[in-house]
Amino acid sequence: MRFLLSLLLVLVSPAALAEPSAGCAGDAATPNGEHRLIMGDLVRRYLLDLPAARAGTPPALVLALHGYTGYPETIGDPTDAVVDHARDNGYVLVRPAGTTFDANLNANTAKALGVIDNEAEWPDLAAAQRRTNISSWNDLAASRSDGPAGPTCLPDADTYPCPPECKECGPCVWGSCHDDVGFIRSLIEHLDRGVCFDNSRVFVLGHSNGGMMAQALTCNLPGVFAGGASIKGQPPVGYSCSDSRSPSFIQITGAEDTTVPHDGTPSSDGYLYATSHHSALARATALRCSRGPVQVEATVDHPLSCELWDQCESGKRIADCVDPDGGHEWPGGLPENQWGLDLIWGFFTADTVFDEPQND
Repeated sequence: MRFLLSLLLVLVSPAALAEPSAGCAGDAATPNGEHRLIMGDLVRRYLLDLPAARAGTPPALVLALHGYTGYPETIGDPTDAVVDHARDNGYVLVRPAGTTFDANLNANTAKALGVIDNEAEWPDLAAAQRRTNISSWNDLAASRSDGPAGPTCLPDADTYPCPPECKECGPCVWGSCHDDVGFIRSLIEHLDRGVCFDNSRVFVLGHSNGGMMAQALTCNLPGVFAGGASIKGQPPVGYSCSDSRSPSFIQITGAEDTTVPHDGTPSSDGYLYATSHHSALARATALRCSRGPVQVEATVDHPLSCELWDQCESGKRIADCVDPDGGHEWPGGLPENQWGLDLIWGFFTADTVFDEPQND
C-alpha cells in the first residue's frame, strides 16, 4: 500500500504534469541574450539563456537573482557558472536585474559599502570614489525600518544610500522601494508568451539580497513557483514566510557568514536576520510537515550540516543546510564543483540529494 501511494504521488506531482507555456505553441519569439521589459516609467533588464532544443517535455525555468550592488552578469563564482549549469542541465535560465541608482557617498555609507575600512580614511578618498552605482531588490522588508517584530537593525547600524524612489529612508532601510514582486510576476507572464518552458516547473534562486528576494517571491506569489532557494539570504527578523501556499524551499547558509548570519546574531553592519532554523521551521509549520527536522547528509561534494522537513502538504519539502566553514561567498567557486547549484537543482527536481532516513 505504501509503495502504491508513493507511486500515485509521483504520477500526479507537478513535475509529472507538464504545463507548456504559450511560447511552446509555435516558434518561440524571444532569443538568447539581453532584453528589456517596460513597466510603467521603468525599463527593466534581464538576460535569457535557452537550452539546446529537444523534443518532449518543455524545460524548467529558473530565475537567478543577484545580490546587493550586483548585476545579472555577476551572479555565480566563476561568473559563468550559472549559465554553464543551465546549459548542462537543460533548463531555461533568466537573470533579471534589480533597479539601480547613482549615489553620493558620505563617510558612513562609504564604510558600509566597503569603499573604506574606517571613517578616518574618508578625507583622503578621491572625489571619483565618492560616487557609486547601487543596485538592489525590494524584498518587502529592507525597504522598511520597522517590521512585524520591530526594528530590523541595531540603533548604531551602518547606514546605506537611500534609493530615490523611497523619498525618505528611516533607520534600517537599504533596499529598493520599487515593486519588484510585480516585476517578477510580469516578467514570467512576458516570458510565457515568447519562451517555451514548463509552467509547472518554475523555480527561483538568489544570493544575498537576491536570496531574500527569493524568500519574498515564494511567499507572496502563491502558485507561481514550484520551488525556491536562498543562498546566504535570510529574511530580516520578523519576515519569515508562514504562508501555507508557499512551495518547497531550500536554504544554504554559512556558519562563518557575518554579512547575513545564520544564527540570529547581529550582522557586521548591525542588521538583524532570522535564524535559518526559524525561517525553515516557519515554512514547514505552515505546510504542515509531519516529519522533521531530521538530520540528513547531502550527497554533494562538500561538507554540510542539513535539516530536512518532509511529508508536507502536496509533497513539499523544506531543507536548511549550513556550510560549517562558509562565509558570504557563492557556494562553489570552482567550475568543476558547483556544489551549491547541484544541491539546489537536485532539490528542485526531486533527485536524491540527501541520504534520507527511511519512512516510518
